[in-house]
This record gives sequence, C-alpha cells and structure tokens, in this order.
Amino acid sequence: MSHPLFAPQSMYWRVNREWLISLAGPRALLLELAHPAIAAGVAQHSNYRGDPFGRLYRTMKTMTEISFGMPDERRDALKHFHKCHAQVRDRAFVVRPPSFVVYDARNSDLQFWVLATLIDSVLRVYEKFVAPMTFADKGAYYEDCKGLARVLGISRAAVPETYAAFERYVDAMVCGDALNVTQNARDIVDALFAPTLRGHLTRRFSFVGIGLLPPRVRQMYEYEWAAADENRLDHLAAIARRVRPKIPRALAIHPKAYSMEHRLQKFPSSHPS
Repeated sequence: MSHPLFAPQSMYWRVNREWLISLAGPRALLLELAHPAIAAGVAQHSNYRGDPFGRLYRTMKTMTEISFGMPDERRDALKHFHKCHAQVRDRAFVVRPPSFVVYDARNSDLQFWVLATLIDSVLRVYEKFVAPMTFADKGAYYEDCKGLARVLGISRAAVPETYAAFERYVDAMVCGDALNVTQNARDIVDALFAPTLRGHLTRRFSFVGIGLLPPRVRQMYEYEWAAADENRLDHLAAIARRVRPKIPRALAIHPKAYSMEHRLQKFPSSHPS
C-alpha cells in the first residue's frame, strides 16, 4: 500500500504537523551554522548573498515532502536531497589554525548534526509553545527520527541509540570544542538579517529561536539577551499554549499534513501497516 513515511498517530507526525514548529527553524539553522565545517560548506556551495532564503526554503520543502508526502513525492525529494549532497565536497580548509577539515555533505557525522539541530529545536519549541511532553513522548519522537535518519542515508554509527544518549550527544556538542561561530557563519546570518524589510522581519521571527539557543552558542553569535527578553519569550509562549487548543485544526497544522490526514481518513487502506 502507498503511504507516507509516518502514520498520523506517530509522535513525529503529531509534533511536526504543528505550524508553530516553524519557530524552530532559526534556532536549528544557527546551531547548524555554528559547526565550522557546515558553515564553510554552505558559504562555498550556496548563493546565500544573492538568495539568502533559497536554501532554507528548499530544505523545508524537501523535509515536508519526505515527512508528509506520498511515496512518489518522498522518492523525488530524497533523490533531490542525495543529488545535492553528492555534489558538495570541498578541499581541506583551515577552520581554527592549525586544524583542517574536509567538508563532505555525505559525511554522516555532519549530516546527523544538521538533523540533530532540527530534532532538538523542534522538541524545545513544541514543549514551550504547544504542549508539555513527557520523557517517553520525546523518546517516541526520537525513535521516529531515527527512521528518518535511515531514509536520509545517515550511518547508524552516527546516530545515538536512545533519546537519553541523544541528549548527551547534544550537550557534548554544545559544551565541547566542536562548535565555533566563524566568519562564514556570521556572513550567512548577516545575509538573512540584512537591513531590508525581509531581513528585519526575519530577525523578528528569529526572536524565539535566538532565545531558545544554548546561552553559550548565543554568546558565540554575540546576541544580547536580557531578563526582559526572557520574560517576553515566556509571555509569548504562555499565550501560544493557551490559544492553540482553540484554533481550528485546519489553521493550526501544516496544510500538507492536513490534506494527508484527510486523504488517509477517506482511504484508510493507505495507512502504513
């Protein structure tokens, strides 16, 4: 039977279908770019100055089709994903003298860090802005994400076995020497937050993501964050949690997920077995 990658009853679907999850995007991007090798790869293989939102849009579209699309949509999205990554391999370059890194977008450790920034950011935004999650909920969500990692071609050796191990992995990345905000990362973020109307709106939209960054990473980017900012973030989150249950489902969830749920209700045999 043809069916999407995840069932609507899965924790992954329940979490990622929420429109509010889009607030996780800036946090994930900033964490991703804090890895010097990834920032260098993006800087050298994307037109971030001429089209600062292009890569972000294409990434979101690809992940949506993989997550909520039918097999043909998922196949095309994965084909595009692997084709793009197969073309990206750099010479060794200096990250922090005297260290050298060879960037390869097919490197499972780098691929998993990108996915990990999404997993961690989505869970933090969902729990703060949508509804509380138990440790078991997070574990179920992570198990689904391990399936996504396999579909993306990430080596099992690069993927922590349990959610508890995943938490330790993220903590080690954030607290260790792996992350360092380089000039490449600053240039990419400056292009996104350029002094244009779109750049100003993007910066405002990124308020939540910046606020939810680990303080150490936020300091690397030299973002100021005062007690008043934290209070504002908490106030916005409280409003969102209070209002979300009152919003009609058709408006609260991603249209791709909504249409797929409607289709699966109409044709139950399309559910994953």
